[in-house]
This record gives sequence, structure tokens and C-alpha cells, in this order.
Amino acid sequence: AIATPTATATATATATATEIATATATATATATATEIATATPTATATATSTPTPTPTAPDAAGAQRLFQQAEARRAAQDVDGAIRLYLAAEAADPGLAEVQKKLALCYQLKGDTRRAAERYRRYLETDPRDADRVRAILTTLR
Repeated sequence: AIATPTATATATATATATEIATATATATATATATEIATATPTATATATSTPTPTPTAPDAAGAQRLFQQAEARRAAQDVDGAIRLYLAAEAADPGLAEVQKKLALCYQLKGDTRRAAERYRRYLETDPRDADRVRAILTTLR
């Protein structure tokens, strides 16, 4: 007896959200070697929805830890490292006003007066106690 060779083909495709939510189509076909060229696979599609991420509450404790790490980096003259950590603290808690002033100081140290002024202005929007002093600094950056 002569064995007839068989082949199995499996294809998986994932559609984008604009292509009917998130759909995953899987097609499987089994055919003899002589039928492979003309085989018509069957397909099934299952649509699943992707949940929309909900905004997270500010992480005040995490932001404070990052802020303290940034302060240590700045004290060690690692201005770029401090900026990264201050930005992470801002992301963890956008309401942490002191971050704006510290970022302004770091940008000022780097000679980036445009970004320094922008951050000083954001800090002033929080109505800080040292607003007069910050306004005086801001006038020197123009």
C-alpha cells in the first residue's frame, strides 16, 4: 500500500481595534498533498473587547519616595538622573507642586531656560508661599 502524504496548515491572525473590536481568527485546513494547492480553509472568528484602562488615583507615597530619590540625585550633582526621578514623581502624583519648582531648578542648572520658566510658571499656579521669590527668579530667565 502506498501512503498518501498529508499536510496540516494552521494560520492565526489578530485584527486591530478598528477592524471589529479585537478579533482573533483561526483557520485550520487538512488536505492531501495533491489538494494543498486548492484547499479552502474554514475560519472562525471570536470578537473580544479590550477593557478601557481607568485612570489611577495619585500615589502620594510613591511620589514622595521618588521625590526624595530625586533630591539625592540632585545633591549628588546628577541633574539628568534627578530630572528623570522628578518626572516619575510628577507622573505618580501630578498634584505634588514642589516637583515643579525642583524641575525648574534642574532645567535652570542645565541652561534650559525655556523649560525652567515653564516649570516655574506651573509652580506659581499652585499659589506657593515663596511666589514672590519665584517670580523674581522667573524674570531673570527671559
